[in-house]
Order: sequence, then C-alpha cells, then structure tokens
Amino acid sequence: MNSYRRWWQAFLAAVPLVGMLTIWILFAPVQLDGQTTYVIVNGSSMEPNYHFGDLAVLRQAVDYQVGDVVAY
Repeated sequence: MNSYRRWWQAFLAAVPLVGMLTIWILFAPVQLDGQTTYVIVNGSSMEPNYHFGDLAVLRQAVDYQVGDVVAY
C-alpha cells in the first residue's frame, strides 16, 4: 500500500510539471528562444476579425496559402 501511495504522489507532482513544460513550449516568446511572437494590433485594416488593441499570438508556418492571415 505504501508503494502505491508513493507512485500516486509522484504522479500528482509530475502532472503540473508536464503542464508547465507544455505551456512553455507552446507560448515561449522568441526572445527567450521560443517559437511564438506576440503582437498588439495597431489599426483597423483587419476588422471585423481583429480590432485595435487585440493581442495576436503568432507562430511561423511551414508554408502559406492564398487567404491565410499573416503578420510581418
């Protein structure tokens, strides 16, 4: 029974660590060697989808197609 409790405690300790690592991989900014760029929309050219002051989370794609929304 004691061994079961130890494994359960180790599992419960690992879950938040794995979650934090996953969030870091998905949302770490480029400045910290991640793959995500954050941009605040300035203007109205993308309305009604994006409005002035919206936060856009950007990731580079392998290829782009006609009709894709891009930022530069």
